[in-house]
Amino acid sequence: MFCVAWLMILSLTFKAFRELRLDKDLEVIAFSVLAKLCGKTGHLPSSYLLPDKFDLSGKPYNSGGFSNVWKVSKSGEVTVAVKSLRILESDDKTRIRKRFCKEVAMWKNLYHPNILTLIGVPDTLEEGRFSMVSNWMVNGNIMDFVRAHASNHLKLLADAVEGLRYLHNASIVHGDLKGSNVLIANTNPVSACLADFGSMTVVDDPSLGMEAEETEVDGGTTPFMAPERLVPSRFGLDFRGSPTKEADIYAMAMVIYQVLTGTLPYGKRTGPEVVFQVMGGVKPPKPLNALEIGLSDELWELLDKCWQTKRQLRPQVNDVLSRVKSAASACGNLSPVGDATQRQEVSDSNFTEFDQSFPSHTCRMLTLCGVDDQGRLAGDSITRLPSHGSDASLTDSLFSKFSVASEVETFVTEENFLIW
Repeated sequence: MFCVAWLMILSLTFKAFRELRLDKDLEVIAFSVLAKLCGKTGHLPSSYLLPDKFDLSGKPYNSGGFSNVWKVSKSGEVTVAVKSLRILESDDKTRIRKRFCKEVAMWKNLYHPNILTLIGVPDTLEEGRFSMVSNWMVNGNIMDFVRAHASNHLKLLADAVEGLRYLHNASIVHGDLKGSNVLIANTNPVSACLADFGSMTVVDDPSLGMEAEETEVDGGTTPFMAPERLVPSRFGLDFRGSPTKEADIYAMAMVIYQVLTGTLPYGKRTGPEVVFQVMGGVKPPKPLNALEIGLSDELWELLDKCWQTKRQLRPQVNDVLSRVKSAASACGNLSPVGDATQRQEVSDSNFTEFDQSFPSHTCRMLTLCGVDDQGRLAGDSITRLPSHGSDASLTDSLFSKFSVASEVETFVTEENFLIW
């Protein structure tokens, strides 16, 4: 109880900083401390807990890698989304609870029109059930919406970048940006907001005396992950491949490409194939009908900069937002993505040749994954990954990024490649 009381006091302190706008720097520090304490203790301020009872006995509306989502009524009136973790008997429930509490503490204190609001969590922590309640987005995610409606797709993308700017200004990175994590709010006119904060983390801010937190986050979706997250050691980073602001910028550019073309970056290539392409310097191809789908030369130049291999050369979020807003103003409404007259199919022939001069550890990893020298899976069998010796670290650093460690040939899609 003593711990919960302190968390409540800290939560109220953070709320005061935010509402009174006393000091932005202190607000960021209070935010970070509150999230860390909730993560360390596995407890939440009592104000985050909801008294409502939610019936989750029926079939989930949707399922991800480690969670199910239900569409239910709150107090018999408002429709909400309840996202509940799937817990196995073999799972370390204490560790899961701490990670859950940390995510809740961070998400609950994000307030912005382009960030999905967390209403709270059901009071079921002591029962070992971990769920989060948010507003129900009747329009679905941005990919659902642009496939079904004519709209200013770039305006919605600008909304998403606005949400990202809010996070980056608070020294927070999202860590898993992709089309399915951009939801469409039922506003007039419709607007977009960022969702799914399981990979969110606080990053270095020397001006505040803050150091990047230790994180267990392994989240991310391979086609949207920057090179330094896929093979951190090649860029002088540790094997964790933790999210960064620069990696968020890379991923947001992939989201822009995905929304306007209607195709997943790198098509239906598997995880290892995508790694091979990315580390070889291959970028998504520019569609032949780029102007028709809203990809002006200026916007394509921006995407190309966002995909720079050297993360220091990528633009910052303010520049990205300015360029996307400018493109949205000049564009107007676009046809639904996927119309035969609107979309240029991306085929293997669109991809350019790439440099195959990988460092030896990358080549060994790709060989272990069963990828040939053309970036294709060689045969149906995959060599068993080493658990010890000189290649063990490769298994940890690369293959931990794939949710398909034992089924590496499963296609990487937004529906089946989710990491909590």
